[in-house]
Amino acid sequence: MMLIGVLSVLLVAIGSLGLFGIGQSNDALKSVFEDRTIPAGQLGRINALVLHSRLAVNIALLSPTPEVVKECIAEIESNMTLIGKEWDAYMATYLTPDEAQVAKTFASDRRKRCCRRSLHCAPTT
Repeated sequence: MMLIGVLSVLLVAIGSLGLFGIGQSNDALKSVFEDRTIPAGQLGRINALVLHSRLAVNIALLSPTPEVVKECIAEIESNMTLIGKEWDAYMATYLTPDEAQVAKTFASDRRKRCCRRSLHCAPTT
């Protein structure tokens, strides 16, 4: 009878230890999801919006009618707004020191290039 009691206590202890380990694993995976997977998705959306903007520039160059150019400018401005929102959300996540440095460089380069290369700086006539 005593042996059954000891084995029962051991079974409960091992089960509790397993549940504690599962909890620790879930917390670690939640951190990976929030700190790595979500930001990767945000960067992917930023990349897609940049590509859509480049495509809009190409369309405007191939069909330079006033209507097409206006549509393309509107799409690019919309994309720039969405990129800004995604970037702000990305910057609000946890960044490693290397990521923070790359992000800072990207943000600086983006500001410089946006004015030099965007349609905002082109004449609107």
